[in-house]
Parts: sequence; structure tokens; C-alpha cells
Amino acid sequence: VMAHGDEVMPQASSIKITVLLELYRQVQQGKLKLEDAYVVRQEDIVQDSDMLGALSPGARITLRDLATMMMAVSDNGATNVLIDRVGMENVNRTLQELGLKTTKLRRKMMDLKAAGEGRENISTVREMVTLLRLIYEGKVLNPQLTADFWKMFATYKKDSHMRRAVPEDVVVASKHGW
Repeated sequence: VMAHGDEVMPQASSIKITVLLELYRQVQQGKLKLEDAYVVRQEDIVQDSDMLGALSPGARITLRDLATMMMAVSDNGATNVLIDRVGMENVNRTLQELGLKTTKLRRKMMDLKAAGEGRENISTVREMVTLLRLIYEGKVLNPQLTADFWKMFATYKKDSHMRRAVPEDVVVASKHGW
């Protein structure tokens, strides 16, 4: 039984899971490499870009660094850079190909104009569970990238409420959204 399983809800930072997946899909397809360089720009910084904002403009980092920032501290600027790199339309095409009819990335993080126009990033509990199950079962990425995806997803999150009742020796892969 799933509470509110098919209720369409804004995803807040949980939508970042779909961006991470598309990054890994494009790595699998040979379009990108996690080691690809990115040069930080001042215009990348938006609200809640704590890690990216701490770097100097001109700093060279990798797509893996951006993904780590996105997943570990929910850095919005890093997320937006990755959305630009992988393409919002590609994220949505992948979701459709996986049979997710409701889940959509419709705006970048902190795009208040788009949010004000009602363009929220949306999904349902059922579709997010389905997405994670497909990835876990190895139906989306090859075994090496599946393992790396989960390692990235399980990056320690200092403020995660998901760990509270879980023993320390259990790996928790989580991404909450407020």
C-alpha cells in the first residue's frame, strides 16, 4: 500500500535524481564523461549554491564534482549547470522512455519566474519508486554505472532525516525535497 501514490506533487530537490540519471545515461552513451571539465562562472550561482558559490569563478571542476555537490548538499547552481549540460528535454525524454508519464523536469532550480507561472518539477510517489526500482534492478544503466550511480546517490548528507532510524552500518541512498 502506498499513501498518495498517484498524487502529482512538486518534487523540490528530489527531481535532482532525474538529472543525475540523465548524466549517467549520457556517460553510458559516450556523450559525456564524469571527468569532463567545467569552468565555474559567476552567473552559475543561485540561491542555495553553497559549494559552487564558494569556488572562485574560473575554477576548473568536473561533472562528477558537480554531481557530488548536487547530491550531497543539494547545490542548486551545480544542478542548473548539469541541467544545461544534459538538456532538460533529454531528461524528460528518458523519463518518458522509462514509462513515467507524470514525472517532468520543467524548470531549473530557483527559477522563481517559472515557478510563479506554475511550471513545477513534478512526479508521483509511485513513479519515483518505479524510477528507483528500474535503476536498482539494472534496467537503465550498465552494472558499473549502476553501482557508481548508487554510490553517488548514497553520498553522505549531513542534514538527512532519512538516517535517523537506520543503523550506522547500513548504506542509505536518499534525496529529500522540501
